[in-house]
This record gives sequence, structure tokens and C-alpha cells, in this order.
Amino acid sequence: MSTSVLANPNTVNTGSKSIVITENKQITDIDKLFDRAKKGISDIKDNDIVPQAKGEAISKESGISIKAHLLSTTQLLKEEQLPGGDIVKTYATTNFALVPESQLLDAAQGIASDSSLTDSDWDKTDGVKAYGTIYWNYSYNGGVKYASMAGQTNKGGWSPLSGYSLSKKKVTYGQSGMTASNGAKTQSSSITPSALTWSYKVPSKWIPVKADSTSYMGQSAYALVSRGSSSWGFWFYNRQYAGGM
Repeated sequence: MSTSVLANPNTVNTGSKSIVITENKQITDIDKLFDRAKKGISDIKDNDIVPQAKGEAISKESGISIKAHLLSTTQLLKEEQLPGGDIVKTYATTNFALVPESQLLDAAQGIASDSSLTDSDWDKTDGVKAYGTIYWNYSYNGGVKYASMAGQTNKGGWSPLSGYSLSKKKVTYGQSGMTASNGAKTQSSSITPSALTWSYKVPSKWIPVKADSTSYMGQSAYALVSRGSSSWGFWFYNRQYAGGM
């Protein structure tokens, strides 16, 4: 990842416009992001800002739930200083959820089994997969840290194995928590993708929420996975913070 340092973060911005401190080139290649996630690489340095992901597939035949393998990586895209000195950081967090094919087939037969990842290449990992990237930032208001996805274009997708189909696809996104002046607020919307990939723009009017464990911010995706007469409900949650998980 290339980095450009454009201003001194220790110097207070006394002007009327924001000053860019750091700007990094974003990695968008899924295989490279998957490799970063497997290696545990993240640009987040704040202990209280931690990606929260969850995923599972449930067999419609047996009711057996299979916990997805989860991986995450976060990139710092931009750091800027607002007039007066407050810092705003913009991130891209990409989470991955993978359910190996062997576990899907076992669950359809009423067998609960375990499996592990055996290949570091996203394209070569056998299973039903989902990924999602959320763009978000945090800033300060009265000394309190707030986070938001407002105005960002988030994206993601599914990658089923050959012979599997996906239907009833739905992506819900939102942010919920305490706001600076409007109390507790939940802001959400949803889309029903027709393709295996999705993208949407978060409304710019969404209000930032307090960056703590009572809040959540991100997206969830659902798809019905089918193969022959077998089917599985596949859920994937890609969020920041612990609230609502």
C-alpha cells in the first residue's frame, strides 16, 4: 500500500478548510484483500474500533447450523485535520465469510462436521462465500468519538460453487446508536440485488453515532443457497462495534 504524507498532524489547522495528513492507495483486488485478512493485517490502531463479523449457513433439511469461517482486514484510506484541529479518519473494512462445501453437504444429511481453510486463494477455496466492504469514518464532537458511513458507497458479493444457485438475496445496511443531538437513532435501508455483487450509496443525511459497544454500523447479507433438492440459508453480518450482533 503506497502512502502519501501531506501535512504535519502535530500542527493545528487554523485555516477554513480541511488539511489532508495521510492518503493511502486503496487495495481493491479480492485475492489481495483475502491474503491480508488471512495474515491478520489491519490499519486500525484503536482498541475500541474493532470489526465485528458473523456468518452461518443453516440447512433447510436438517436445521443444522454451520458457523462460517470469518476473516477481516481494514485499510486506512485517509486522515485529515479539520479547522480547529480535530482529526477525521476514513477506513475501508472488508470482511469475508466462507462455509466449506463438505460441511454444507454433511448438514444436508443431518451430520454436524468441522472443516478448516486449506487454500489462501479466495478463488480456490471450496465453499459458499460472501464478502463485504464498508467505508466509514470517525471524528470527534465535543471530545466524544463518533462514527458514520454517511455518503459512502459500500459493496460486496457472493461467490457460490459451480452447481449451486442463490436466490432471495437481500442486503440490509445501517448505523444505530447515540447521536450528538438527537438521542438514540437507528438509520437503515435495504436492497435486493439481482446479481451476485452489490453496491449502494449510504444517504449523506445519516447522522453519526457514538463509537462505542452500544452502537453498530455496517451491513448484513442473506441468500438462499440451493443445490438439487438441498438448500441452506446463508447469513453474513459485516459490522463495526459489538452492538446488535
